[in-house]
Amino acid sequence: MQVFFVTVYVIYIYFAQYYSDKMVEGGAKCIKYLLFAFNLIFFLAGLIIFVVAIVVQVQFNQYASLFGSNNTSIALIIIGAVIMVIAFFGCCGAYKENYCMIVAFGTLLTVILILEIIFVIIVYTQTDQIVGDVDNGLQAGLQFYKQKGSDGVTLAWDATQQEFNCCGANNFTDWKTVLNGSVPDSCCINVSAGCGKGWSSKKQAANASSVIYTEGCIESVEDFFAGNFVLLGGIGIALILIQVVGIALSGWLAHTIRKEYQVV
Repeated sequence: MQVFFVTVYVIYIYFAQYYSDKMVEGGAKCIKYLLFAFNLIFFLAGLIIFVVAIVVQVQFNQYASLFGSNNTSIALIIIGAVIMVIAFFGCCGAYKENYCMIVAFGTLLTVILILEIIFVIIVYTQTDQIVGDVDNGLQAGLQFYKQKGSDGVTLAWDATQQEFNCCGANNFTDWKTVLNGSVPDSCCINVSAGCGKGWSSKKQAANASSVIYTEGCIESVEDFFAGNFVLLGGIGIALILIQVVGIALSGWLAHTIRKEYQVV
């Protein structure tokens, strides 16, 4: 780990010196305020990630019995918290024009950028596995609905079917053998006690769509995850671009401050 941090530090310092020499000198004050403004925006971005991830984690807990633990939101909570700490560190360094603090900020920001890219690659490459786990969880959870000692699965199924407007894993007929021709009341478009009774039997199935949701939850949940992967991907790209700007600004300011110290 120490070798990794030292390597990142050396690379960061090299590029900071190289590119700052290519730029026009005398803009230290401008860069200082730009870096301060950047860190303020970066702090707010970290705060948004932190809050959204906590909300997702809290809401996801009701589905944990079906889908398992939500490691992605936990990772985002950690990332958001770290971003806020680093941004605060960068604000102090820019305001005080402290070379060591700015270099430390730039190095840590580079490390976080590398880790985020690795995290995005891992999540992207495991998308099929995540979707597969969701499908398997839904299929397996059918048999435990309303069973003794499986209150968590029952609540998770009811929450899933109401949230995603779906019924069963593949479709509403999945409940036929589980509930003797009925579906859970949570499958009903307008929920009321006993509203799902008999609706998965052949006799009433033809008119089911007017009373209950007939589409399966697997497709609905997969669409939800696919949409959120796109959203998270867009946020990730924007965050990476912001960090690249921050690294460049911190490197320029750090090298300028160092040259002023050398002159003095």
